[in-house]
Amino acid sequence: MKPCNFEEKVIWYSILGTYGFYFTGLLYYVPPAIAWILACYLIKKAWLQKDNAFETGKIAIPWEVWVWIIAMAAIEFATIFGHADFNLGRASLIKATFGWAKGWALLAIFPLIGCLSIRPKLVCRAVCLLCLQSLIYLTFCYVASLVSLNISYTAPLNFFGGARLGFFVTFYTIENGWLRLPLFAPWATVVGFVGNVFLPLCLLEKNRRLRWIGIVTSILMCWFSGSRVNMLALPTAWIATQILSSFQRPFLWLTAGFSSLVTGLLAPSLINAIASFKDWMRSLRANSNSDREALDRIAIRRWAEAPITGHGVTDSGPSRIVDVNIGTHNNWTGLLFINGIVGVLALGVSLSCSFISLVVRSQESQTAKSALQILLIIFCNTFVDSLNMTAYLVAPGLIFLGTVFREPLLKQEKRLVLPISS
Repeated sequence: MKPCNFEEKVIWYSILGTYGFYFTGLLYYVPPAIAWILACYLIKKAWLQKDNAFETGKIAIPWEVWVWIIAMAAIEFATIFGHADFNLGRASLIKATFGWAKGWALLAIFPLIGCLSIRPKLVCRAVCLLCLQSLIYLTFCYVASLVSLNISYTAPLNFFGGARLGFFVTFYTIENGWLRLPLFAPWATVVGFVGNVFLPLCLLEKNRRLRWIGIVTSILMCWFSGSRVNMLALPTAWIATQILSSFQRPFLWLTAGFSSLVTGLLAPSLINAIASFKDWMRSLRANSNSDREALDRIAIRRWAEAPITGHGVTDSGPSRIVDVNIGTHNNWTGLLFINGIVGVLALGVSLSCSFISLVVRSQESQTAKSALQILLIIFCNTFVDSLNMTAYLVAPGLIFLGTVFREPLLKQEKRLVLPISS
């Protein structure tokens, strides 16, 4: 399989060049740059295309993508008003706007790019090949951990920032006895997010060898990330997707009725088991839990200072939490603090609209079913790492969402063209 046009070539080679960008320090910049370049390319094509209802290959933007565009624009407007309310200055606003352009905006721009002539199977193949590269590098990092070999360095092309932006390259870290491999992510937790997003894409790959390489690598990425949320989301999102996409099947309702009976009979034991599991998960990183809960409480309490559009920027956390700002590590409380109720509604409405659309279409479409699983993974990760800091790493999944959103428009286009051509 080879890319057939300009947009496919850009996506194909940018995904395959992920490790090259990572080791040189360009990975933080290349995906956002590509996103904005292809967005401008799409706008140009849409502007120049002929106004012909029966023309094939027309640029058509589905309503789900429009919701994301409006929602992410609302976050930027909230940021502007937040800066104005607290007199943060023009320099801070410019910095925050650049942060929005390579953060929240990507959640709308990558699905928008999916409205170009990009084949979903090409994205899946590129992701599987990236997983092959990751499997080789993961094996090397694991062997390096066994012989205690760990070389860390700051990537050379870090002219716009430092290690905090993900330029610090290291083979592995060990936390509380757990081996964590960051691979091409700025920190290990994000690798679990990436692996979870890659899994449904790998499941769609037609080549059996590449498909299994992708599946195994995605699972290993989740395991070696050390992310409790993503290890739990790996089976949970898949099971939830199978249930949500089977509403038209009588077997689901029969199984649900039987499961309700069994659950009612075993309720006390199940409640105790869930409580024990929750305590065990919290004990794995007790300090992390307390820090996150403290940040959430402070963010919610200080939200009352600017309930509509928020504070505009993050703020320093308590002294006991070193180098962690209020408005991070949880997208919901973070948006409340930074962008107020406007930010929370923007993210919530866009996720809800996409969820409803994909649930309806997943009853008959396998690609919509895979897109639904990706969306559930994104939702799970809204409670941990900030989406605006990690969106560039899950670009293939976001582009795939855009291609799936466009499917009904392509089918409608074919129905209009076929009678004319016949």
